[in-house]
Amino acid sequence: MDDQQAETIINRLNDIDDRLITLPDKLSDILSALKNTDDKLDLIANIQNTLESIEGIIDSRMK
Repeated sequence: MDDQQAETIINRLNDIDDRLITLPDKLSDILSALKNTDDKLDLIANIQNTLESIEGIIDSRMK
């Protein structure tokens, strides 16, 4: 692995870290929305899809 590849990996990991830092606030917003919606099952399904998407992005970037 050369320096450029190492730098690219570090930058990607920092980007993931930055996104994960904001995750608690986003989850708090989602929980608030859950308390105020009649379509809770649809919202939960959307949350699950979003989390699976995030997991896929992280997995693909770690390869």
